[in-house]
Amino acid sequence: MNCNKIDEEILYIVTTLQKASYETYIVGGAVRDMLLNIPPKDYDISTSATPEEIKTIFKRRTRIIGHRFKLIHYYAKNRRIVEISTFRREPPETQKFIEIKGRLRPNDNCYGTSYEDAWRRDFTVNAIFYDPINNKFLDFTGMGRNDLERKILRTIGEPTLKFAEDPVRILRALKLIGIYDFFPEEQTEKAFLELMPLIRNTSISRLSLEFEKILKNQNTGKILKTFLDYGFLEYFLPNLNSEFMQNPEKKEILFALFEEWNKRISTGRFRISMSIALSLLIAPFLPFIVNLNDAMKFEEKRREIDVSIFIKKLIYPHIFPKRLLAISIEILFLQSALLNFRKNHRIMKHPHFHHALEFVEILNSVIWKNNDLSLKLSMGKSLQ
Repeated sequence: MNCNKIDEEILYIVTTLQKASYETYIVGGAVRDMLLNIPPKDYDISTSATPEEIKTIFKRRTRIIGHRFKLIHYYAKNRRIVEISTFRREPPETQKFIEIKGRLRPNDNCYGTSYEDAWRRDFTVNAIFYDPINNKFLDFTGMGRNDLERKILRTIGEPTLKFAEDPVRILRALKLIGIYDFFPEEQTEKAFLELMPLIRNTSISRLSLEFEKILKNQNTGKILKTFLDYGFLEYFLPNLNSEFMQNPEKKEILFALFEEWNKRISTGRFRISMSIALSLLIAPFLPFIVNLNDAMKFEEKRREIDVSIFIKKLIYPHIFPKRLLAISIEILFLQSALLNFRKNHRIMKHPHFHHALEFVEILNSVIWKNNDLSLKLSMGKSLQ
């Protein structure tokens, strides 16, 4: 592994902690992606230093967050946040729970060694540690690198207990299957298929946060398709699942839209945008979208269609920030102005013009396939 390819600030954090005599590694998804020759988008760091010791070293650039699971947020350049956690271990039976604000909570602040920390993680492919200073990988479970090479997804420990302990791990397992084309190990697959209904016991706020992460991923379509194929969509997005059952053709349109979006992101033509992703999710199910002539008049139908209610119903039970919903709605309605571009040049001054233009390009590429419109949209881009 070439250390020159790793973010400079990440190297600075690891080097600084190691020089202070703390065992420190890059961990989790970043290491998995490195071994798959995929540039990591985010880095997590784990160390033997406690949150208080880390803060003493980096001072104002850090903040201690969390009660149940205390860790450090390191504020890097470009408003990035790097999470630095302390090695954990399973607490003894007498310390399984602690009192926080008058309530008993699981004790996740029982610090341990790097070996113990690796064995607490969810999947073997996520439990490989990397020391960039000494260019050394540590596979404490002895299965991680082999499973990664064979594209096998395996829980660490007994699968049923692992998923029952935290049902969100089922969601994360399916995300890994969708994004990386992993094959679930037999017992792992059996466990998450049986325990899927437990996801309903997870708080809406936590599930909504996981949904936001899916929309921020360029593989949104692949993830949702995996949820559908394994029957998880019924629990995660029940109304979308019902729409797919009733309108199979809309399902095909939706996945084609996300596939096109993924291609454009991969080639660098588009950037990942949660608001565009949400607009694409909604588009196939809205009236006046699929037909180009109707789409040109969509703005006129604004009073007839309460898009906000429609979106909230489709993404139920999740709750998104009002600003995200508002931007997605603007993108949907701006298409009329874009489709009548010559009549409305003021549209270029709209704050969401660029996103709306990308959205319409995708719709035209997948649904309308109108060559004249493609030329018009290209002219619009050249005028930006």
